Amino acid sequence: MPDFKKYSEALQNDFREKIGQLEDTIESLRNDNERALMAALEIARKVEEKPMPVIAAPAPAPVEWEPPPQMETLRERDALVAALWQEEKDAEKDRLQRSVDALRHALEEKEKAIADMGGKIAELANKVDPALLGPDDLQQIKGIGPYTRKLLAKEFGIESFEQVANLTRDEIEKISAQLFFHDKIQREDWIGQAQELHKKKYG
Repeated sequence: MPDFKKYSEALQNDFREKIGQLEDTIESLRNDNERALMAALEIARKVEEKPMPVIAAPAPAPVEWEPPPQMETLRERDALVAALWQEEKDAEKDRLQRSVDALRHALEEKEKAIADMGGKIAELANKVDPALLGPDDLQQIKGIGPYTRKLLAKEFGIESFEQVANLTRDEIEKISAQLFFHDKIQREDWIGQAQELHKKKYG
């Protein structure tokens, strides 16, 4: 019996450790998602706020008026610079959009992984044998306090809901004789309470 108890405790600790590891992984994935999304939003903001470079106008000629051909050349240059700048800005937006799309896809994959891990946690929790969750707490039965619980365990070897639920008439009389209120077991329906608690815990 002691060996089974040690095995049960070891198995219970193993389940708890696995569940804790899964919960830590889920929290880490969520933190990574939040940091990546904030980084993408910051990049998008910087692109929108990036100013167009200002091209200094050439110093005017001291005396002579520049001939029209040169004026046309300047206008063509300015138009070319503006077009190149717009092209560069569009290309940067495209790169950012591709990065955002890739990030969104990665986030979706991580959300799926989180959902899968949540399912695994629930599956592990369902696999835990109720008996491994610890001994029955007889103080959940109305009318049984710390003193009575110790009395039942020490004097009568009663430590489980099942034992209380199956008390015989003779056992009830012996236990009642040591209680302050001799009708306590019947009046507070220990047997009915124990049956409900046992069914709730063990199915």
